[in-house]
Amino acid sequence: MNIKDKEKLTKHIERNRVLTEITMFGRTVDVEVVPSDRLLDYIEKLTSPVKVPKFMVNWYEGIFADQFNLEKQKLDGNDIFRIIQDVIKVSNGESTWDDWAIDKTVSDYASEHEETFLSLLINCSYQNGYEVEEEPKWVVRIGKVYLTGNQSYSFAKEDATPFEIEKFALEAAEKTGGEIEKV
Repeated sequence: MNIKDKEKLTKHIERNRVLTEITMFGRTVDVEVVPSDRLLDYIEKLTSPVKVPKFMVNWYEGIFADQFNLEKQKLDGNDIFRIIQDVIKVSNGESTWDDWAIDKTVSDYASEHEETFLSLLINCSYQNGYEVEEEPKWVVRIGKVYLTGNQSYSFAKEDATPFEIEKFALEAAEKTGGEIEKV
């Protein structure tokens, strides 16, 4: 659903307070009456940029990297269906043609965050975009001081060197006798 369709549908709902059919992917479907405020909230959610982790952005952009200009590329209903099929196959340990580069990490994310995953596919197909979630970072605290670099320390947490990968923070904490904190 593009912005123009969203505005048109929103006006129709506000005017009639009833929705009986929706056309998407070239098909028209009858819809049960839903309270218009709930429906408007859902439309807003569907057409707003979705927040996803950086690795999902890398996957999404990577499926178009070799063949297409990402800004002009859209997934159609068949593509989305095939991606979902591949996610299910990978989650069941089956092989795929690897058209969509679905690996266990993508499959696990899609299984654990179904609505967000579908929103990524649909929103980006209609050019509504995505936002990258800020990923957690960790610092090493040794007693009352924080590790700031190679054998440097500070009492201020904001001066600590953040680790982007928890495993590396844990290794540094083990070597220095400290512990990690999420920032």
